[in-house]
Amino acid sequence: MRSPVRFLLLTLTLLAPLLLLGWLVQAQPLPATPASSANLQLIGHSGGAVTAIARQGNDLVLASGPVLELLDVSDAGAPARLGMLPLAEPPQALALSGAILYVGDSTGLHWLNAAQPAAMTQVGT
Repeated sequence: MRSPVRFLLLTLTLLAPLLLLGWLVQAQPLPATPASSANLQLIGHSGGAVTAIARQGNDLVLASGPVLELLDVSDAGAPARLGMLPLAEPPQALALSGAILYVGDSTGLHWLNAAQPAAMTQVGT
């Protein structure tokens, strides 16, 4: 059994450098004015809160609530909707691999065949 004194000394020996480092390093103040966004221009929006996103080539998948949208973003200024699919649960994670779209939600992992975006079908869970 370890002695309480040895444990205390070991703990202090390990924590002392961290405490000293925290005291020596001062937090940097935030700049008085935020960085300029003059070079940014809003060219569109999805129309809702996006909870997950995945991209492969020119295909972009957005999860907005319990709805998946598959977009062609080859023209970034004018994305085209290829397909849309309502789901039972809002996705928390998305990944595209070839024609398979992996969807993670509160019930588990599901995979969809997205080869024909206008008619996506669930392949497995």
